[in-house]
Amino acid sequence: MHIDSSDYGEAKIGVAIGDSVCGKYTYVRSEQPLGFQSRDSGVFVDDDGKGYLLTEDVRTPIDFQSPSSLTPKQRQNGLRINALSDTYLNVTKNVYVWKEKYESPALIKRSGVYFMFASQLTGWNPNDNYYSTATSLSGPWSSWQKFADSGSNTYASQTTFVLPIGNNNYVYMGDRWVSSNLMRSTYIWLPLTLSGTTASMKNAVNWILDPTTGTATAGPTENAYEGESATLANGAKSVSCTGCSGGAAAGYIGGPTVGAATFSNAQSDATTRTTLRIKHLDGDNGQRYASVVVNGKAQKVAFLPNGGSDPGSSVVHVDLKSGGNVIQIAGVDGGWGPDVDRVFVPVN
Repeated sequence: MHIDSSDYGEAKIGVAIGDSVCGKYTYVRSEQPLGFQSRDSGVFVDDDGKGYLLTEDVRTPIDFQSPSSLTPKQRQNGLRINALSDTYLNVTKNVYVWKEKYESPALIKRSGVYFMFASQLTGWNPNDNYYSTATSLSGPWSSWQKFADSGSNTYASQTTFVLPIGNNNYVYMGDRWVSSNLMRSTYIWLPLTLSGTTASMKNAVNWILDPTTGTATAGPTENAYEGESATLANGAKSVSCTGCSGGAAAGYIGGPTVGAATFSNAQSDATTRTTLRIKHLDGDNGQRYASVVVNGKAQKVAFLPNGGSDPGSSVVHVDLKSGGNVIQIAGVDGGWGPDVDRVFVPVN
């Protein structure tokens, strides 16, 4: 784990051990591995069971105050691969160091080729992430290349991990940081294609993963229902929303009168458990809650804080039936819910 002080001056790796992944852990120690600062980090276990620590010290604490002030002279070393002991508890030696400005490392191996994914240095803001390949961890490593659409800032994310599933299938897992309100930070998972020494990835609103084979297929089409067109009751009413679809949303959800928006005929072609997407605004940066009731079954849902003009997206897992479904979004515990822009219902 990353161990640090509030000014990022300690820059250490922490070690803890436990008998099970979700069990109790005993903290062992923290240190700067091999005497070098360590901030963004990751781990990798090779086919032969040997473990490696991925870490970087390509910036100084001043970078967190003003990323533009970082100069090459302020960089100590770079992104690096360190070998671990057989117990994985100690760093034994350095295997490879990149001198380029990259952080947030994630390493994967496919058919004898190692892929290192990493992010450029732009503070909390996302950027176009890159990857490098090699047939040996000690190099030589190829020049860095983009794997997502150029200019997309890796679909507004930063590399955090690449998960292998099934037979040579992979899932990219990225962080979406919101430095002004860290509670709003989320993740994005997307299918990642590796072939030979090439990596590529496309964005998707939704997609379906076969957890056994790792195969990714396109997600279902969706019906969209406008919040202001729902049946609004108990004080809920249509409110102006410049960033919302149609320029309006269902506002005043919840509150003392328990305002509610009801979508009485939300259509789906299948009787199944699936995911609703709800586009919404909060009106401020605070947390909002609401009761989402689908065909009589209620769930208390926490909506991502989303102040500003552009609606955010939160999801809830529900049981739909083939044909018409009744979906209600109402206040809970006397608090205010979000302003509802649209509800997206999977068709198939």
